[in-house]
Amino acid sequence: MIHALAKIKMGARIASEPFIWLDNTANSDELVGHILSALRDEKKVSPNPANWSDHAKEYLRKIGLNKEKELYDGSKYVQIVKQGKIISFCPTINLPKGGFTNISPQKIAVAEDDDVIKIKLALEDAFNLCE
Repeated sequence: MIHALAKIKMGARIASEPFIWLDNTANSDELVGHILSALRDEKKVSPNPANWSDHAKEYLRKIGLNKEKELYDGSKYVQIVKQGKIISFCPTINLPKGGFTNISPQKIAVAEDDDVIKIKLALEDAFNLCE
């Protein structure tokens, strides 16, 4: 599972390092390239820390933020899940004091080997559905 976040900066990250940040001038082709690259790296595993609060603080520190509020303010978040050869983009709602939550079971799905343009449009559609 990876996550894409758009704000002043955009990024893609697997649920563990490395964190890839693109500045706000990056185009969606570049973001999709990083997403596909991250999805191909099947050696990554999601973390299961003993203390999620400490893990969250460490994550914020590594992405250059001091407080979760900085992460949530003005951000859009799409969860990206690959199951087999299907990539699903799951839009979320930004709850300023509660983080991000899925808006519905709705997912925008594409095949891993689909044309990059189709994958890019699916990602853009997912960001447009975020609230």
